[in-house]
Amino acid sequence: MTFPMLRTEIAAQDRLPSPTVDRTLLSGVSVLVVEDEPDTRATLQAVLEQYGARPTVVATATEALSVVRRSPPDVLLSDIVMPGQDGYALIRDIRATIDARRLPAAALSGHLDKNAEANAVDAGFQAFLTKPIEPTSLVHALARLIHRGPIV
Repeated sequence: MTFPMLRTEIAAQDRLPSPTVDRTLLSGVSVLVVEDEPDTRATLQAVLEQYGARPTVVATATEALSVVRRSPPDVLLSDIVMPGQDGYALIRDIRATIDARRLPAAALSGHLDKNAEANAVDAGFQAFLTKPIEPTSLVHALARLIHRGPIV
C-alpha cells in the first residue's frame, strides 16, 4: 500500500536533483498537456517545468485542437478518458492533418484494460503511459518521442 506524500515532503523532494535524469532534458520543448483533472494537470505542468519544458495545459480536447491549430507543440501528452471528446478522438482529429513525425504524442491513462495500449497506438499515439507515473518515467518517455532521450 502506498500513501500520498505530504506537501512538505514533496517540496523537499523537488529540491533534490534526480541522479538519473538531466534536469534540462526537455529544455525548450513545448509540450501540450491535455488532462481534465485539475490536480493532475497542475502536477504534470510542475514536473515538465522542472525538466525545462514549456508546457501548455488544457482541460479539454476542444481546447487542445485550438492550440494545435494555432501553434503546434513539439509533443502532445493527452489523457484518454475525458468528458466530451476523449483522447482517442482527439488524436484521430490531429492525425487527420498532422502526421506523427511532426507531432509525436503520448497517451496517459489510469483506466487500463487488456487492449488499452493497442487502442492508443491504433488511434495515432506513439507511446502509452499509465497513471500514476513517476516524473522520471514521464520525462524519459517524452524525450524518447522527440529523440532526445536514451532508448531504454
